[in-house]
Amino acid sequence: MNTLFQDLRYAVRVLAKSPGFTAVAVLTLALGIGVNVAVFSVIDDLFFRPLPVKDPNGLVFVVSKTPVISVLRGYEYATYLDLRDRAAAFSGLIACTTQPVHFAASGSQAERTFVSVVSGNYFSFFGVDAALGRLFLPGEGEKIGADPIVVLAHQYWQRRFGGDPALVGKSVILNGRPFTVVGIAPATFTGAQAGMGSSAFIPATMLGRIWAPGDRMLTSRAGMPFSVMGRLRPGVGMDQARTAVDTVLAQVARDFPQQTIAGKAMVVRERFTRPDPAFTEFTPLFASVFMGLVGLVLLVACANVANLTFSRTIVRQRDMGIRTALGASRWQLIRQSRAESLMLAVFAGGLGLVFGYWAADALVRFVSRGTSGTPIQLVGSSWDWRVFLFTAVTALFAGLLSGLIPALKASRLDLRTTLNEGGGALLASSRRPFRSILVVSQVAVSLVVLICGGAFIQSVRNASPSLLGFRTDRLLMASLDLGLQGYDPAHARQFQQQLLERVKVLPGVEAATLGTFVPFSFYSTMNVVAPEGKVVSGIQDLTITSYGDVEANYLKATGATLLLGRDFTEQDTAQTPKVAIINEEMAKLLWPGKDPVGKRLLCAVNNNLVLHEVVGVVRNGRYKMVGEAPSPFILRPLAQSYDMSPVTLYVRTQGNPVAMAPALRALVQELDPSLPLYDVQTM
Repeated sequence: MNTLFQDLRYAVRVLAKSPGFTAVAVLTLALGIGVNVAVFSVIDDLFFRPLPVKDPNGLVFVVSKTPVISVLRGYEYATYLDLRDRAAAFSGLIACTTQPVHFAASGSQAERTFVSVVSGNYFSFFGVDAALGRLFLPGEGEKIGADPIVVLAHQYWQRRFGGDPALVGKSVILNGRPFTVVGIAPATFTGAQAGMGSSAFIPATMLGRIWAPGDRMLTSRAGMPFSVMGRLRPGVGMDQARTAVDTVLAQVARDFPQQTIAGKAMVVRERFTRPDPAFTEFTPLFASVFMGLVGLVLLVACANVANLTFSRTIVRQRDMGIRTALGASRWQLIRQSRAESLMLAVFAGGLGLVFGYWAADALVRFVSRGTSGTPIQLVGSSWDWRVFLFTAVTALFAGLLSGLIPALKASRLDLRTTLNEGGGALLASSRRPFRSILVVSQVAVSLVVLICGGAFIQSVRNASPSLLGFRTDRLLMASLDLGLQGYDPAHARQFQQQLLERVKVLPGVEAATLGTFVPFSFYSTMNVVAPEGKVVSGIQDLTITSYGDVEANYLKATGATLLLGRDFTEQDTAQTPKVAIINEEMAKLLWPGKDPVGKRLLCAVNNNLVLHEVVGVVRNGRYKMVGEAPSPFILRPLAQSYDMSPVTLYVRTQGNPVAMAPALRALVQELDPSLPLYDVQTM
């Protein structure tokens, strides 16, 4: 041990005598370590860190995968109740979903945020205690409309209300309705899904109080899906749990054949469903790709430092020769070189932690930027022991890798030649294949990183309007939710028309429209369609598709390519026959080889199948992910299918779209000073 300390002290003195080399080597390694730490910290937050609840390793999600929907989904609340009461394989089951709200306290302007809508046993299932006040009591959240209470998330309580303890027991306003704050959730608890978060928690039985269709969604067998999470009973395996779920679902399907969406039941460990069960099949791949890329960056850094170390060893060749002449063995020379590499690793690891913290924080801010329309909540800056252990191992690996080969090479001394010729001996030997191999390896790894980076950039360039289905340039978006503001349909339509008319006459506006659909957004709206004349005996006879309700001139404003027919006009009103625009994939699916313009299809409007005439066909686009396969899509006039959904204002500008944002905010404030405008951003 004393020998190790002596080697380390000597290593510090040697490095201090070469501050230029030390600074460059430490900085190079620190940058490589930092990017690895940054990416790993986010991955750790999403995949490895257990939820701060009772028995987190026993948690599972109960999900369904249907033949027509490629992503995993949850179950309707009524089906959840069946599973909770009949599936004996679980010691407990909860249901939860998130809903946007306009949250206002006494004397404050409403703020758009998200609340978790949860079953009454939510907090007791997780075994968490209130930081202040209380959580849901037994029996609360069982009867529809009976418990107008809310528990605030600790972070939101601190940010919005400054941690005021007097708030407990007072009323707050959610979508114009009063709720009593009964408690504050613990600081460590953000909800059932890692990476997702909300500002408050309300009982699911109060969904109708904040959302008009809420009570119907609680009883419908074909309504909004809730995330269903459970905890297995001791001794119950995953296969047994899935069998228990299948048994209950089979009974539900027999009882409600016209309403049930058939799908394959799956029971998945909670850690494998982060950040959301819908992304289970994609997120691990993305995480592996990015960890691989930053790992290559670290290898490049190690190769750089190895070259620097080897060059510096040439200068120190005579010193090593003298030490050898005085009795130092080859192992002692290697050990001393290892000590210097270890000290470089220590310094680089410390600086890499700083870089990693900064980079992780920047990454979290970038992901969360403009996401007031989504409940994304990455932690990033809250590191646990895994991040520090990863940093230490990465730094040690980088130090050993960057110094090992130069140390072995430099320790092979010809003592007579070294003392006579100084550094020339090693310089001559460095012309042998070793250094060439080192340089070639460095260049090769660098090329791999550059090729990967170039492929990413090229994929963005390849995402042309013809692929995406819209033009991204000079397009500004801003979203608003009049339903949460308490508007009735008539006044909401009047507000939208007034806003649209004023936006169209703003200087620099080329086109403007409204729509309920935003490509690549967190939420996607689904509908069911069938060609006219098809016998529909159940939902299995319908095609499930993404859709959007839009105002006139939507295609012009978004730059979508019209292949056949026409765009919507202001003459497509609630009093005229219903019309629709479909994409190429929908046309191929419903009427292969035929002109679909003029044909009619059945489309769900307020849970009823209504005939729509196809007036146009647009080029296929991408609606959820850039790399997705072509999928059917349908557009309908907003005036003919208005349902109080949030709408997004699309503004195509003649110049910089960002410069138009203040004018949009000012217009909204003139029409309704208390209405939150959110997700104001360019496409």
